[in-house]
Amino acid sequence: MIKLFNIDIFNMKQKTYIFLFALVFLMPNTSCVRAEEGENLRKYFSKEEVSELKGLTAFFDSIVQQKTLIKNKPLAYKQFLKKLSDSKSHTEAIENYKFRFNNNQKIKNRVSSELFNKIWSIEKGYDVKNKDSVTTLNINRKNQYMKLLNSKSETMVHKYYEEIMNSGGISPSLTAILQHSYADLDFKDYDNRLIVAIHYITLSNNL
Repeated sequence: MIKLFNIDIFNMKQKTYIFLFALVFLMPNTSCVRAEEGENLRKYFSKEEVSELKGLTAFFDSIVQQKTLIKNKPLAYKQFLKKLSDSKSHTEAIENYKFRFNNNQKIKNRVSSELFNKIWSIEKGYDVKNKDSVTTLNINRKNQYMKLLNSKSETMVHKYYEEIMNSGGISPSLTAILQHSYADLDFKDYDNRLIVAIHYITLSNNL
């Protein structure tokens, strides 16, 4: 009887070890689970707007990958910004990479009016050279996109946010911050790719 009792105990322990091993093996490794792309956007935009932003970023991702011939998105963005930083002006940079948009690609034709107003504003100005009034696309400093920028912890993005607030929107100094500090950005972070996309989409829509 004692022998049988010992055998039963042994079998129970063996089964317990097998169960624990299976449990540990099958549990997901939470340290390897990455947040879904664009998850942070849900704090500032609706579900539908997040979907639109993902489409917008995917559109710009394809431009960056096409112009750099690099499939890896983080590497492609760094190469893209490096080439732009070597250009003498915004216009030259955009012309060199040939991503001026046609009318169907203008940003107002690509996103809903609700999302547009949360990121951009239409401003009126005066073209001294042509002596005519003009309308330009700029960053809306009083809405959700600026809240997203202000939430980011990276030093470069914080400088970018402050420059928009101080200069009133897209400016040469803002572009300089982006082009000279891009190496500090992690482009595996979806938000950082979105920031670059919105910056250059805004510039190109004004050409």
